[in-house]
Amino acid sequence: MKLMNGIFRSQMNRQAKSVIASFLSITILLGACLQVSAQDCTNPNWDVYASGLTNPRNLHFGPDGSLYVAEAGVGGDLEPTCEPADNMFQPYRGGYSARISKIMPDGSRHTVADELPSFIDGFGDAIGVSDLAWMDGSMYALIEGGGCTRGLPDDPAGVVRINQNGSYTYVADITAFIRASPVAIEPPCGPFGDCEPDGVPHSMMVHGDKLLVVETNHNSVLEVDPISGVVTRVLDLSVQDPAPIILGRKGNNLFLAGFDGLIQTFNDSLSPVTTFDQDYSAIVNLHIRGNDMYVLETFAPDTPWTPDTGRVIHRTSDGTRSVIACGLNFPIGMARRGNDLFVSTASYGQGPVTGLGQIIRVRL
Repeated sequence: MKLMNGIFRSQMNRQAKSVIASFLSITILLGACLQVSAQDCTNPNWDVYASGLTNPRNLHFGPDGSLYVAEAGVGGDLEPTCEPADNMFQPYRGGYSARISKIMPDGSRHTVADELPSFIDGFGDAIGVSDLAWMDGSMYALIEGGGCTRGLPDDPAGVVRINQNGSYTYVADITAFIRASPVAIEPPCGPFGDCEPDGVPHSMMVHGDKLLVVETNHNSVLEVDPISGVVTRVLDLSVQDPAPIILGRKGNNLFLAGFDGLIQTFNDSLSPVTTFDQDYSAIVNLHIRGNDMYVLETFAPDTPWTPDTGRVIHRTSDGTRSVIACGLNFPIGMARRGNDLFVSTASYGQGPVTGLGQIIRVRL
């Protein structure tokens, strides 16, 4: 959809993009009607915990027990300094409007770091900071929206360390790696293509003394050493094209969920990759505790790209599924504390407007 595909260039599989591209003009006319056709949600089971966020993405409880959220921002007015990406989302304009926020116990927002790299596309959607992680007392942030095609030649897509004063220091350049290390099947370019030569690293998790980064546009899982800055590709899924989004862990097993509704699994040695479950709607997050898996769909299967249709699915160990929360407005991030799930909403599809994002609380 016109207001949504910009932010999810990395998450939409190629088939979905081709269909959506064909209906851009229709979307403009029917945007309001799509809200009317949202799924019946008689028991939403959530309340608003925090507001005033701008394109909030992944969120986590930090070592201090506080809730932190990555916000993508709204780009800026910096033009590309190299050949623009040849895709359907042009033009790009970069800036420094992304930030990291700490949510206080009363739901108020405190800025941890701001003026982080961000860019906005021709459809009014932005990509900036997308995820957070902590190692050895330091906070790391994943920059999804950097690189010269976005007007940010000195701020590539990559991993940065957030310093005590709120400034940031690059520890890994994922853009350089993506440009130098093609996958087996590169994303297609052109007026209906989704190629992103600067890369689109969407999520990360700590794995021993390294960071595992899901780079969705190139169907990859990368390993980043935050000390040396070395980046390696540990999984190339480009032939399969599952549009991977998020990693989860249970013991020695890792789970990789994709925007095509597939959940794959592999062990700590990162092989072999097998199918765990499938046939969900567009997955954007998952959380695993014990025998329970919580899967976040950004929209319902019967109403694709429709606001206020996102759902949280509870999957038990025998594969049984039940909807425990619904009516969510384009969610992306999810974290758990006790018997509550916290989900970022209005995470995309809001246009170049600040402060519309929320964090909602789901009671388990």
